[in-house]
Amino acid sequence: MNEVQIAEAPESQYITDRQNTVTLSCRVFNAKQVRYKCNDDWVDDNRLKLIKGIDSSTGFHYILAKLDVNRQEVEAVSGTVPSSEEDTVDDDTLKRKYYCECYAHGNYFQQIKSSKAFIENAFIDDKRPLFVFSDLDLPKVVVYNEILMQLFSLPKA
Repeated sequence: MNEVQIAEAPESQYITDRQNTVTLSCRVFNAKQVRYKCNDDWVDDNRLKLIKGIDSSTGFHYILAKLDVNRQEVEAVSGTVPSSEEDTVDDDTLKRKYYCECYAHGNYFQQIKSSKAFIENAFIDDKRPLFVFSDLDLPKVVVYNEILMQLFSLPKA
């Protein structure tokens, strides 16, 4: 088999408060070159971490291309566009969402691309209450990243 195949496509992710970047991974068999395109712009090859090897189970040559995307890049494109089921996705909204695609190039002008991986900044929806109190007598209450977590043990049988 000499045709280019994407074995691992980049997946959509959220950037949370605790992390300022996410890492996209794309693993391709039989490719000569792997690149990323984010929001219709080619990513500089110097930003990619490329790992080349031979897959132990198939014997095919692979390239694993990793790309770090930071919060500022996402905000520059998307601003604060929320993603919820109530939102409608029209062409204008899609243009404001940050996404990347993995492109693999092989011999004889072969080129394939992955599906779009959307990267969004995670945030707390202002419509939901941040703290919920109950009458339960709980042994421990923990505040983590502005969200109240109540820990309790199950009754013993």
